[in-house]
Amino acid sequence: MTISFRLLSSIFCAASIACLPYAGAATPPPDQAQAQDAPRPNIVLIMADDLGYGDLSSYGSPTIQTPNLDNMAAEGMRLTSFYAGQAVCTPSRAALLTGRYAIRSNMSQVLMPNSDQGLPQSELTLAEILRGQNYQTAMVGKWHLGDKSPYLPTDHGFDSYYGLLYSNDMIEPWVMPGMAGLKEIPPLMLFRNTTPEKEVKDQSILTTTYTQEAVDSIKKFEKSQPFFLYMAYSMPHLPVAAPEKFNGKSGGGLYGDAVTTVDWSVGQILAALEAKNALDNTIVIFISDNGPWQNLPERMIQNGVERWHVGNAGAFRGSKATTYEGGSRVPAIIRWPNTKLHNEISPEPVYATDLLPTLASVSGATIPSNVTVDGRDLTSFFEGKTTKVQKQDFYYFRGDYVEAVRADKWKLRVSPFNEFSEESAQHDGAVENVELYNLEVDPSERFNVSDRYPERRDALMKKLNQFAKEVGAKTYTAP
Repeated sequence: MTISFRLLSSIFCAASIACLPYAGAATPPPDQAQAQDAPRPNIVLIMADDLGYGDLSSYGSPTIQTPNLDNMAAEGMRLTSFYAGQAVCTPSRAALLTGRYAIRSNMSQVLMPNSDQGLPQSELTLAEILRGQNYQTAMVGKWHLGDKSPYLPTDHGFDSYYGLLYSNDMIEPWVMPGMAGLKEIPPLMLFRNTTPEKEVKDQSILTTTYTQEAVDSIKKFEKSQPFFLYMAYSMPHLPVAAPEKFNGKSGGGLYGDAVTTVDWSVGQILAALEAKNALDNTIVIFISDNGPWQNLPERMIQNGVERWHVGNAGAFRGSKATTYEGGSRVPAIIRWPNTKLHNEISPEPVYATDLLPTLASVSGATIPSNVTVDGRDLTSFFEGKTTKVQKQDFYYFRGDYVEAVRADKWKLRVSPFNEFSEESAQHDGAVENVELYNLEVDPSERFNVSDRYPERRDALMKKLNQFAKEVGAKTYTAP
C-alpha cells in the first residue's frame, strides 16, 4: 500500500520549519541508471539515539507509527540482524565512523563533558575518506567523540557541523559534577563548527532544529560534487522530549512521540533530497547507536523522567550497555539507488563497522593498507548482486572487556552482568557462568546450551581469548 506523506507532513509540521512533502518513489529506479557513467552516489547516514529494535512500526511496534521509515524500507532493505559497533554512545559512534571496534581507538568508554580524551587524530574517519574523494561533508546532531579541539567533527573530516557535542542528559540533575570529575557541569550548548552558539533549555526543539539544519545543508550542497550528510539525532535518548505538535500523536506516550518526531524528520530529509532531484542518486541509511535504556540508573528518575520513557528491544533480551542481543542489535533500513531491491528483508548479519569500507568502495576510495578495518565491503550485497554476506565473527564489548562473540548462528557470552545491569556496574573476580546460544532458533537467548555443546563452547572461547589478545581487551575467561 502506498502512503501519502504529503498529508502526513502537513499534519506534523513543526511551526519553526518549512515542511517538505515526501511521497516516496513512484517506481523503482530504471535499469539504465546503472550505466557505467552514472555519477558517484551521495550518502546520507542517519543515526537515532537509544532507539530499540522494536520501536518502529516496520519492526513490530504495536503503538508507534513510523510511516516515513516504513516507506523507506518498502523502497529498500530492512535488516533483522544489524549490530551497532558497541552497546553505548561513544564506542558505537567511534566504530561507525572508523570501521573499527572502539577499543582500537581507545574509545571504549563513554566520554563525559570537558573530557581530555576524544577520537584520536590518527584515526581515519569515513568523512575524511569521502572528503578525499571530493565529497562535500556535513554533520548535524550528536557527536560524542570529544568536545574540544583536536577532537571535534571539523577536526575529523567534516566541512561543517551543528549540534550537541555529547549526550543530552549530561547536565544537572542527571549528571552531577562528581560523576564527570568536574567542579561544575557546563550548560548544554549547540555548537556551530567550533563555536558554542545557543544553550539548550528546551529539549523538545532538538529534533526540529537538527532537521532544519540538515535540510539547509542539503540545499547548500553544490550539484557539481557528491555529498555526505551524517545526521545523528539526540532523541529518543533520555530525557525524551517532543514538540507540542507531536505530543500524543504516537500512541506510545512521550517516548513514542519522540520517535514519531524522528520519523517525521527522516521524511523531511528525503523530501529535501527529492526537491534537489538527488534522491535517486543518494544512499540513505538509518540505524540506531545501541538498544533501549531499559536498565537506566536511579539518577535518571527525576525532573520529569519516568522509567517507561525508554524503548523496546523487541524479541531480544538485554538493554543498552549489555552484551545480550538487545544491547547492540538495532533497526537498520537501507535505501540504495540503482538497485532492484525493494521491500527486501534480510536476516544476514551486518555490522556498523561494515559501512565504512562499503561506502568508501562506492566513493571510489581505497583504504590505506596500513589501516586495520574490522568491517567488510558489502557493496554487492546492498546492490542486490548477492543475497549472502561474507561470514565474519562479531564481538560484543562492555567497556574494554570483550564479553561475547557471534560466529554464524552461535553466540558465546561470558559475563558477570545480567540483562538489567547498569552501564556503571562493576565486577572483580572469576566468572563461572558461561552461556551458549543458537541465535537461529533462540534469538531471545532464553536457552543456554553450553553444557550440551561443549566443543562448540570451547572453540568460541578460544576465539574470544584470541581476539582479546589481538586488540588488547580484557575478558572474564580463563587465559
